Amino acid sequence: MKALLIVTGRGMGGDAVIALNTAKSLEKIGISCEFALDFKAPGILFEKNNINWHKIDIPQSGGHAATKKSMFIGGLKLFKASFKAVSLIKKIKPDIIVGIIGGGAVVGSISAKIARVPSISIVNTPVDSKISSKLNSVIALTESPLYSHKINSNLVEENSNANNNTNTINNGNTNINTNAHNKNNNNINENDNKDNNDKLNNSKKSNMVFNSFYPLNSKVLLGDKEKALDNLPNRFDKNKKTVLFSSGSSLFPLMAKGCYEFSKFCKDNSIDLNILVVGYPLEEKYNECLNQENIINLSYIDWIKDLYDLVDLAILTDDGVMVQEAIACKLPIIALNRVKYGRYHNIEAIFKGAVVESDFEDLNNIIIKQLDNLDEMKVNVSKYSKEVLNASSKIANIIQTQIKH
Repeated sequence: MKALLIVTGRGMGGDAVIALNTAKSLEKIGISCEFALDFKAPGILFEKNNINWHKIDIPQSGGHAATKKSMFIGGLKLFKASFKAVSLIKKIKPDIIVGIIGGGAVVGSISAKIARVPSISIVNTPVDSKISSKLNSVIALTESPLYSHKINSNLVEENSNANNNTNTINNGNTNINTNAHNKNNNNINENDNKDNNDKLNNSKKSNMVFNSFYPLNSKVLLGDKEKALDNLPNRFDKNKKTVLFSSGSSLFPLMAKGCYEFSKFCKDNSIDLNILVVGYPLEEKYNECLNQENIINLSYIDWIKDLYDLVDLAILTDDGVMVQEAIACKLPIIALNRVKYGRYHNIEAIFKGAVVESDFEDLNNIIIKQLDNLDEMKVNVSKYSKEVLNASSKIANIIQTQIKH
C-alpha cells in the first residue's frame, strides 16, 4: 500500500516534522509514502533526510489568522491547485491521500474527492478543520477547534492500538472521537472495546474526527547534552540553570521580545542564568536586539533534541510540535500566549501542571517562579510523556483504517 502526503509549509518546520514522523509510523505497518510540497518550498528537512518530493501548488489556507477576505482568495487558489494535484494522484496511484495541515489538508481533501481516492487530513486550524471535515475524516491536533471536545477530559493511559481508548460524540453528520475516559477507570470493558472497534470500522462510511497529540519521532529522546555542549559557545556555563526561548523554526517577534526583556530583567536583578534562543528571526531587527551579553542566539539548529537534554526550562509558544517534543522529554514548559498572530489555544488545560501559561507582561516573574518549582513540574510532565510518544503509532493505525481494500 502507498500513501501520498500533501504537506503545507516550507518543508523545514513543524508541518514537515508532522509529515516525516507520520510517514515513519506508516512505513512500520507496511505503507510506503511519497510526499508533495509546494513548488516554492526549500524542503530543508526533507533534504537532510535524503527524501525526494513532488512539487505541486499548495497555497496557504489562511491558518489561524485567516480573515473572510483571505479565506475567499485562498479558497479560490486552493480549489485551482486541487485540480492540478489530481494529475499527480493519477500518476503515482496512491491508496490514500494524507493532507498535512492548512493548505496541504485542504488540497488533499479536494483533490482526493475529485480523483475518487480515499483520504484523511491532519488538521490544526479553524479553516482546515472546517473544510476537510466536510470532505473526509480528519485527525484533529491540539490546536484544532475540533480538539476542544477533549479539553475537560481526564488523562487517559494511551495504548499502542489506536482502537482501544476512543469514545465518540455524535455531532450532526460527523462523529467526534474524544478519548474521554476517567483516569481512575483503567479497565475498559469488552463491550466498550467492541463498540469502539465498530465505530472505527464504520469510519469508512462516514466522516470521523479523531483527536490526537502530534506525531513524534522517538529519537527525540536520544538527545545528548554532551553534543549540545560541543555546539554551544564557550561562554555557556554548564553549572548554571538554562532557559530556552523558541517559537519553532521561525523566531516570532513576541518571543524575541520576551527573550530580550527577560535578559534585561536578569541583568537588572543580578540573576545569573544561561539564556538561549533558537529560530530564524522573521525580521532582522530582532537579531540585533538579541545581541546581548547574557543571550546566546543560536538561530536555526538541527540538534534541538540534544538541547532538550541540557535545558532546565523551555519558554515556547502554546502550539505546535515543539511543545509536545519537550513534554516527551519531560521538560518543564512555560507557554507564552499569543505569539503567533495573537491566537490562543488553552494548552495549559490540555497538559495540566506540565505546562504553565503566561502573558507577555507576566513572563519574567513566572519564569523565576517556575525555576523554583522545576521538580513538581517534572513530575507532572512525566504523566503525559508516554501518551504523547504513542501518538505516531495511533495516527498511523487510524490512517490505515481509512484505506479501502
